[in-house]
Amino acid sequence: TLNLDNFATIASVEIIVKQKGSMRNLKIGTRLGMGFGIVLLLMAALIVIVIMSMSQIGSSTDVLLKQEWVKFAAINVINSSAQANSSLTMEMFIAPDQAHIDSIKQRIASNRKLIDDQMLILDRLVHRAEAKAILAKLKETRSAYVNSYSKVTSLLSAGNKDEASQLMRTETTLALQAMNDQIKEFDQFFDKVVLVGAADVSE
Repeated sequence: TLNLDNFATIASVEIIVKQKGSMRNLKIGTRLGMGFGIVLLLMAALIVIVIMSMSQIGSSTDVLLKQEWVKFAAINVINSSAQANSSLTMEMFIAPDQAHIDSIKQRIASNRKLIDDQMLILDRLVHRAEAKAILAKLKETRSAYVNSYSKVTSLLSAGNKDEASQLMRTETTLALQAMNDQIKEFDQFFDKVVLVGAADVSE
């Protein structure tokens, strides 16, 4: 004899068989459409991942361009301006008159202002301990050079060319070299930082 439980079991089996049969009876176009839909979902997920990765790369690039390259440019402006002032200081020794010396001093003052502006940029953007230490040494050596240069220009303005020349040889040139050494160290440091940053962005 069959009871109600047996009838329920038979009915469940028939439903499952019919469902499997209906899946097999789907048209090829319908099955392809379902497969294509799954592919689209996977592509959408992949696009989201790529966009997130690009956002991270964009952030790294932004930091590299807005900070590291700005600092790199600032130290190079300081370097070129310091070299220009060195040449101008030497030019004062062969200036034909006071008017020419005054003109040179104005150009030197303009370069000093440019250096001051770039130092402010470095003060604002430098955060690494190593860079801060180099910047502190640069400020120290620059101060010594400016003080010595000021003495030279004062002596030249007073007509004491021999004394100015001696001071230039024994003090000012050495102070300039010390400052240039710090500029070079800063330049090499930022070269390394920019290269490391560029490598991080490309990975």
